[in-house]
Amino acid sequence: MTHEPNSSETRIGNYAEFRNILLISSVALLAGILSEIGRVALKGTDYAYSTFNDIHYYTAMAFRLWMPANNVSEELELLAKTPDIDGFFTGYTPADIGQMGFYWNAENGFSHQPPFAFRALTPTVTGWLESAGFGFSIAQLFLYLIGVILLALFSYNLVGRSFKLALPPALVSGGACIAALATVSPGYPDMTYLGLATAAVWAASRQHIWIFSGLALLTSMTRETGILLSLVWIAYVWANKRFTPIKLIPALVPLLGYVAIRFLVQVPEPSINYAELLDFASGRFSPPLIYGFFSIIVIGFITPRISRLFMLGVDRRLAVAESAIWIIGALAALVSMLLATNTTRLALLSLPLFFAASGWIGARSRWWLLSIVGATVGYAIADLLANRADPPFGQTPWMYAALFVVSLQLIALLSDHKRASKSAIEDPIHSV
Repeated sequence: MTHEPNSSETRIGNYAEFRNILLISSVALLAGILSEIGRVALKGTDYAYSTFNDIHYYTAMAFRLWMPANNVSEELELLAKTPDIDGFFTGYTPADIGQMGFYWNAENGFSHQPPFAFRALTPTVTGWLESAGFGFSIAQLFLYLIGVILLALFSYNLVGRSFKLALPPALVSGGACIAALATVSPGYPDMTYLGLATAAVWAASRQHIWIFSGLALLTSMTRETGILLSLVWIAYVWANKRFTPIKLIPALVPLLGYVAIRFLVQVPEPSINYAELLDFASGRFSPPLIYGFFSIIVIGFITPRISRLFMLGVDRRLAVAESAIWIIGALAALVSMLLATNTTRLALLSLPLFFAASGWIGARSRWWLLSIVGATVGYAIADLLANRADPPFGQTPWMYAALFVVSLQLIALLSDHKRASKSAIEDPIHSV
């Protein structure tokens, strides 16, 4: 005889989950604030603008994306005179941007350069907040913190299937935030993307059509990699045995957002010299992409799914679907690394596709939990050591982090196998 919860028990359960949501959000908020305080303390208030880099594009977009494009010389003069930008463009010349000539055209200025100009959501909202009276840096930090909170909440719920307090989802959620906070700073669209994409993957896993559609639209207008959510929706529809033409309609929404932003943002010269960009990116590491591959292994092992690829558990369709989503994320990261000037950080953008909750079905060893800490903290440490102007150990931290995480998951696999064998010997009837 099963016990049906009464209204009082339901209210207590709802209150407990609401309390846990507040707790997770508060911890994520505090972690985001402390991470930025740490960056400012170590690097100075203008650390992001000390050298010319991508942040200058996103900053220019916040002020001028929805205005007519200017030639880079004219726009540089306008931006240098804009008081709300705190002199972030003062002292730069068109020659400083010219070093990135494989994706730069002078007629686009700073604010309309592809592919940055099509990552419009975060800088647009930043500009709105600034015009509403927020300080520019405060507006950037606000969106950054929203992204952290979304990442924490929905990665927790993806793994835990609820907001009840438990160790595996807490480690996954906390670890994901550590990796993201250590790698991404305010002003970039990446944290907003990670939060929205993780929430969209959660909505797809629950088959919430309208929630997924809204989140997927915003995600694909934040970064072009949001189009991968189309495949995520299809995979979960198949896992839920609802593979009908009508059920597949939401899969078109990320594609709609991807196309719509390219119609809305007017770019005078949209061409990119992919051949030169590919030549530059492929020459960064020797052999090419090997350390990018290691970075995918590190952050991709945030759950046991791939290590347990042939131990699918009780829900085989879900396990197959989430394995496919994981592989899609890994392949997308590898392909994007071909055209990236900061290769290993591209693995982090596939993080929402690596939250494969089905990997925990039947996973019993405590070594799995330790491997999560190794994967997320290892990613943060490897990025800190390797992604700098003169890395003390070169790119080898990625290799050692990958070997460490793989070793932990192999130990976890052997531990589970030993546990299963012992159970079969002690109870041969029920183990069949």
